[in-house]
Amino acid sequence: MTERYILLVGNHYYPTGWDDYVGTFTTVEKAKEQAQDYEDDRVYCQDYKWAQVVDKESMKLVCECWDFEALEHNAWVYAV
Repeated sequence: MTERYILLVGNHYYPTGWDDYVGTFTTVEKAKEQAQDYEDDRVYCQDYKWAQVVDKESMKLVCECWDFEALEHNAWVYAV
């Protein structure tokens, strides 16, 4: 299976480019699961605020979350 989805995670409310690159994943759900790990400050010692999943083939935004405190409550917004 091709790793089609790119996960970007940041601690500022504006993307800083590839510094926010986390990795590529085979499904959107796997990318979102990895983003959940970034919500846990104890693991990464940062105050991450947002995450975006991008489709590598179309280079379009698939979904994003701007409120990590609500991440466990399905705060993801899907692009139309």
